[in-house]
Amino acid sequence: RLGLLGRLLDADGDFQSAEIPDDRYVASFQIPGTGITSHTPHGVVDGPISGVRLTFSRAIDPNSFSLSDDIISFDGPNGPILATGFQWEDAQSLSIRFDPVVSAGQYVLMIGPEILDSRRNPLDQDGDLITGESEDDVYRAVFVIPPPRIVSHTPSQTTPGPVDRITLRFDRAMDPNTFSIEEDIISFTGPDGP
Repeated sequence: RLGLLGRLLDADGDFQSAEIPDDRYVASFQIPGTGITSHTPHGVVDGPISGVRLTFSRAIDPNSFSLSDDIISFDGPNGPILATGFQWEDAQSLSIRFDPVVSAGQYVLMIGPEILDSRRNPLDQDGDLITGESEDDVYRAVFVIPPPRIVSHTPSQTTPGPVDRITLRFDRAMDPNTFSIEEDIISFTGPDGP
């Protein structure tokens, strides 16, 4: 082929134009598959949690999702969790609802690859251009609810006596009926010993 200046193509740059196959130009491109790009909540979060929002890389066919077909599993520290509903927030965002969870531990929602994008392609979560793979294209939405923590206590500095109590402050509301001096205080030591 002639270029704009009337010269033949020299694709390999050796100043020898129109060599076959050296001066052939091969154009290639890839259209990436659709995948889930993020989920909320993620990481360490305080409970209660009653839903997970999935964000997709492109528009999804909303009719291609069902709780029974596309949720492979949803487990928490106390066992399986039942999804109770879902709602498409927009063409790329899906919210899955469940009864509020509050137990400390890891929660894992596994989403199968048969959700279809608007072009009717299954998910390609691992980006290898092979869509709908039953293991490689599964998405794992993970979040963790941490156990409660003591964040401070009073008195906490040098204090003139007498001291008749210590007040503990937690990072969240606690059930006072779950506290037992015998079971929850491991030790208490002062200058005169225990």
